[in-house]
Amino acid sequence: MSKPGSSSRHGKEFRNLLLVAFGLLAGVLICVFVTGLYFAEAFDLLPSSDQVQRSIRQERVVRTRTTPQAEEGSRSEELSERVPLCDVHFFFQTEAGDPVYGSAFMDREHVRPGSWVVPASNGDQLTAMQIPCSPTYRLSFRGHNRSRTKLEVESKPGEDTYFITIEPWLVPPICPLRVVFETDSDNEVSGRARLAFNQDGKEWTVLDDEGAVEFPAARCETDPMVWLEVDSEMGAQPLKLVREPEHLSELRVELKAHAKVRVVDEEGMIIEDATVGVEPHGPAIETLSPGEFELVGIGQSTSIRVNLFDQRHLFDVDLDGTVHTLEIPEDRTVDVTLRCDACEGRVRCGTQQCDGANPHWQCTCPNTPTQLVHEPYAEHRYGEVVAVVPADVDALIVDLRGDRGAVKLQTEWNPSRRLNGFALHRTTSEGLLPDSELVTQRLGSDGQTWMNDQVLPGPWLLTWESHTQIDGEAWQTERHSREIVVGAGETLDLGTLGG
Repeated sequence: MSKPGSSSRHGKEFRNLLLVAFGLLAGVLICVFVTGLYFAEAFDLLPSSDQVQRSIRQERVVRTRTTPQAEEGSRSEELSERVPLCDVHFFFQTEAGDPVYGSAFMDREHVRPGSWVVPASNGDQLTAMQIPCSPTYRLSFRGHNRSRTKLEVESKPGEDTYFITIEPWLVPPICPLRVVFETDSDNEVSGRARLAFNQDGKEWTVLDDEGAVEFPAARCETDPMVWLEVDSEMGAQPLKLVREPEHLSELRVELKAHAKVRVVDEEGMIIEDATVGVEPHGPAIETLSPGEFELVGIGQSTSIRVNLFDQRHLFDVDLDGTVHTLEIPEDRTVDVTLRCDACEGRVRCGTQQCDGANPHWQCTCPNTPTQLVHEPYAEHRYGEVVAVVPADVDALIVDLRGDRGAVKLQTEWNPSRRLNGFALHRTTSEGLLPDSELVTQRLGSDGQTWMNDQVLPGPWLLTWESHTQIDGEAWQTERHSREIVVGAGETLDLGTLGG
């Protein structure tokens, strides 16, 4: 029989032997590992510490997510390394070397992040900074007559400034103008003026001792607009002048001109509920009695609107000191059937909204030929005239079914004759046109090609202007018109117009 405690003593001795055995085995393994490392390093079988650090850096780069801004910056840096950058200046001029004013644009392919493309303040040059150098630069230029042409400028080694000669048909004809401002008193008029919508329109000119101002760069037009700032009054006012003929060299404008207006119905009776409003900077209005008003303003004419309930009627009134009778026609109810595949939206007759939905509308119209206007739901699209409602009718059917069509024409380049201002006006099948000034569609130009591809089918009146230079005289303007009919989905090519 063993003594008590002998078994526990034997267990402790056994565990100690195991610990010693494991310690010896670990020592042998460490010696083998160290010896292996020694021989591996001796024979270049292990990477160096630099290589290990480089591997870690590469791993970090791979696992780091790059932001879009960083990617764009990286692409920009790569582009800068591959393509040299240039600063380029373009000047626009006539054949005689005079500056041509307008708006110029550069093709997007030349623009990169960080580049700077902007026209100069005077509008006769275009400066592009830090754009990729290119063998050919593509530009577009639009003159004051809104005609646009595309240009290609071939670059030259060592050149950064290019002078571009603009074709004569893009240069507006010039008719110098002198405007004399007068008063009904002996007080002299002092102040300054500038010509609106003109190449020198940003420059104010001080009135001379006679209250006159010279505009040597005025365009040939019948309705120039002048901003006038009189020293004795606050702020500047726009004046719409009447220049007939358009090359008239001098206009005399009466300050504090006045006129009276009477608003009457078709029987000549005063409409006492009528009110009169004007645009901002318009004349002052004084109510003399119900339906009678006096206008006091600056200039030769003004535009006013007569408000009657939910109606609005526009009139042009000459400030000539006389009494003008403005007749407001009576309203009538017209049932309109509008069959149109491309006319989603609202419909109004003149200024009054119609009730209903396509194809049936009930409209309140004055008893005069009135435009029927379609207003799309999209806010960026303007209303377009789809028909003319004749007088003395109570029902009208307008059939515009089918896709929109296109109108296209060509013009010939002629240094002594220029064609521009191509516009489309909606008419009836009888050719009725109540207001030729209301433009439904314009034709845009691309060089000598004019086109509009959003034309509703049906009858139209095409209008345009021709400017002809006569030896020893100023440019003469004539207005032309042509009746056309556009079919559904048709491209109507009108060929080449020469006058």
